[in-house]
Amino acid sequence: MAPVFVGVWGGVDLIRDPYSDAASGGLRLTALTTADVTVARPAQLELVTGLELAAA
Repeated sequence: MAPVFVGVWGGVDLIRDPYSDAASGGLRLTALTTADVTVARPAQLELVTGLELAAA
C-alpha cells in the first residue's frame, strides 16, 4: 500500500488566453485539474534528523 494517495476528479481544463502574449504573437495556454492528496500512514513520512554516519 502506498503512503500517499492522489485522487483526480474530472478532466483537465484547458484555458486559452490570446491577449496576454498577443504583442509578441504568442498564445498562452493554462491547464487546470482538481486533485485531492492524502497521506495514508504519516509515520512513514517523518523526517529523520541527527544521524551521524561513520566514514568508511
